[in-house]
Amino acid sequence: GMGRDQDSALEREKLIEAARESIEQSMKGMGGAKNTWQTIKNSSTVEPMFELCGDSLLECLRIGLKSRKSANIDIAAESHESLLALAHHLGLPRIQENCIKSLCDTAHLSFLTPNVNAYTYQGLVGKKAASILLKAAGREGDAVGHSWLNVLRTISRMEDLRIFCSGEATDGSYFTGSGQQPASEQVSALSKLLGRKGSVTHQPAKSIGHLPDFLKSENGALMLERVFSQSSLLSADSIVEFMFALCTVSAEELSIQPPTGPRVFSLQKLVEAANMNLDRIRFVWSRLWSKVGPHLANAGCHGNEEVAIYAVDSLRQLGAKILEREELSHYRFQSDALRPFSFILRHSKSVKVKEFAVQCLMQLAGAFSSRLQSGWDSIWSALSIACSDSAENVAVAALDSAEGMLVSLYHQDLRMESFTDMVNCGSSVASNDSLPAETRQRGVFFLGSCGKLLGKLSEELLAEGTREDQVHSQLWVPLAVALSDLCRPPNPPMLKTVASEVFFGDLILSFGHLFTSVLWNRLIDRVFLPLFLDAPSVKLQDHAVDFGAEEEKQVSDMQETESGSSDSIAKMWWLEGTIAICLVPMCRVASQFPIGCRTLLSPMRDLIVRCATAFGSSTARSIIAGVNEFVNRAPDCNWQMVVETHSRCLAGTQESGLRSEITILFQETLARLCKEHWAEIPGSYRVQMLDALKSSAIYASEYTKNHLMDGNDSDEQVTMLNETGLLDGFWSQEVEGSIFYLRCLEAGVQMDANGSSRKDLLEFCYRVLVRQTAYVGLDRSGLSPATASTQEQYMSRLARVLLEVLGIYKGLDEAVFKGEVQRVAPEVFKLTCSSQPAIRKSVGELLSEQVTPLLCKVPSQYA
Repeated sequence: GMGRDQDSALEREKLIEAARESIEQSMKGMGGAKNTWQTIKNSSTVEPMFELCGDSLLECLRIGLKSRKSANIDIAAESHESLLALAHHLGLPRIQENCIKSLCDTAHLSFLTPNVNAYTYQGLVGKKAASILLKAAGREGDAVGHSWLNVLRTISRMEDLRIFCSGEATDGSYFTGSGQQPASEQVSALSKLLGRKGSVTHQPAKSIGHLPDFLKSENGALMLERVFSQSSLLSADSIVEFMFALCTVSAEELSIQPPTGPRVFSLQKLVEAANMNLDRIRFVWSRLWSKVGPHLANAGCHGNEEVAIYAVDSLRQLGAKILEREELSHYRFQSDALRPFSFILRHSKSVKVKEFAVQCLMQLAGAFSSRLQSGWDSIWSALSIACSDSAENVAVAALDSAEGMLVSLYHQDLRMESFTDMVNCGSSVASNDSLPAETRQRGVFFLGSCGKLLGKLSEELLAEGTREDQVHSQLWVPLAVALSDLCRPPNPPMLKTVASEVFFGDLILSFGHLFTSVLWNRLIDRVFLPLFLDAPSVKLQDHAVDFGAEEEKQVSDMQETESGSSDSIAKMWWLEGTIAICLVPMCRVASQFPIGCRTLLSPMRDLIVRCATAFGSSTARSIIAGVNEFVNRAPDCNWQMVVETHSRCLAGTQESGLRSEITILFQETLARLCKEHWAEIPGSYRVQMLDALKSSAIYASEYTKNHLMDGNDSDEQVTMLNETGLLDGFWSQEVEGSIFYLRCLEAGVQMDANGSSRKDLLEFCYRVLVRQTAYVGLDRSGLSPATASTQEQYMSRLARVLLEVLGIYKGLDEAVFKGEVQRVAPEVFKLTCSSQPAIRKSVGELLSEQVTPLLCKVPSQYA
């Protein structure tokens, strides 16, 4: 302050007066005339002279330090201090550095080796040099200039010497590396290290010089401490030099090997000095932390577990001091202060250290939740790294902390960086194969909680009349991507199911009404379509897959058709697993939000058709259930989507007799929809449904006719088709498709005012009748027994269709049947020769109920 400046001015005047008297006395002795003295106020006039003679003057002072007389030593040491102050005042950094180096070298002579068991002492000169050095560094720190590294190295050795001579416990005695205690107990034990309350662990060394006594004295300890406590008074450039040098010395101490090390003296002072300089302007503090932060992070990854835990605790303490201060807008001091935790959690090899780092983050979040702003970004980033750790203890601890913060602490508006890391926390746990299934599901539920928090914010924005597309687009998309990734193989089935329920049920269906058109388009392009279309190129043998009987057969078929391509097999398996889990809820979303999902329908329909022709009946049932979600929203059903999808699926499967089960599923679905919703379905789509049913039945009928009944294939070919099940599949397809088609037309007759359905019904009935009668009494004498038997089997299977047709004829109105009797009667009479009793019986009933009454009404002249 002002008093200090006045003292300096008085000392300067005394020095000038003493120099003047000395020169005048020497001139008188030489007989010279009296000199004229000039007072120079511009320092630049003296700089060249001092630059020229400074090194020589300093060398003279070094010689004085080697004197055996204490008075000479005192003068030389005090002259060092004056020379240093003068060089600093004149702006001569080279002279400053040389002066500091001279003092450091002299002090180092008192302890030539870093081994505390080999310290030697050289009497008064060591004490005097150390005293002047500490005084200059503590009172005129700016005068040290670029020499802080030498000064702090010397101070580090002084402290080491003091501990050795006083018999106190060394740092190495604490940092044994045993790692047996829990982290919290280790921190408690290490905290005693800071106090050093005189616990004697070895016999104090006898002082054989003045330096140890000085260092152990109250004055010496105070002077050493003042170097650090007065660091807040240093200029901006000097504090940067000071802190950078302190980090370097601390790194050197931490690298000392047992039994004397590692040491944490400079690390402790670094934290204290950083705390004292928190009030520095933003630019200066950023420069300081650019060195301090990485150093603390590296210390937290130290190979010695106790040292690492001590460093993490130091980081926690410093972080708490920073968080106590209010962060101004557009500043990121909090984030910068907590970022080293991320480095430690990513690079540390100690599970215990990482667990302790997570605990520290939780403590800081709990204690300063109301003050945290940019700090949330670093906290969530660190937790996301911990959640992906291969050690279960670390990942679970991080997830516990994340859940606690989300529920009770995190009440601010969502930040983009924070929310992305929140999502990473959940997805990292859920996708971590080394964790138990229950823990992985907790990760999925955590993602659901994140989505509900986001949905709540979105609802508040909507209530305020604000629809911020940035919030919706930038926050919903990463969450949706994370959950959709969990819905895909090779994740376990239960995890995929839970992820699908959370993604579609808890989030999309619950909050989809808040989405803008821009967000819907982004979700479709980046989430929904890639969920099915971006099958990764993975090898099937890389994953443990439990195939059922149908899937095993399917994979076998694909191996044959795809020439054994493992990539193709894996993609097919991957896609089928995704469809089974996600197709139904996806269709539910598309049906509930038709406007937002309108661009999704066409690619979804194409995908469903391709899958229907590639996979087994379980996938077909999933497809049917998914598409029927649109029907459940009648009368607002998108019939175009429903009808075109089912019709194309049926058309795609009808050509493979081995997949008749799937074909019949789609036939049954179309028939049921047609009957139950005849009045609701637009006429053009109704025709399309009926044509699809009819086409599938006729295709199967023609296949059997060409390959079996017309004799185009040899007996060997017929036997092969029969043994492979191909013929049986087409028979089922023909029978079921015909019956479904007939029943749909029957239902339509009752609702169709223009009679088009009755016309189609009668035409198809007549076609079936003609087809059947053509095979009655067929000559099979030239066929092999196997082929003849196969034809008999086919005729027996078709009996169901024929009975259905005869039943329809029996139920026709008299007027309608009268119009059909002329073309129907000849075919019906042929059936009286059928080898199947059920058909002959049905024909007799038809003749009795329909034909006989007509004959009775014939005029007598024609009877």
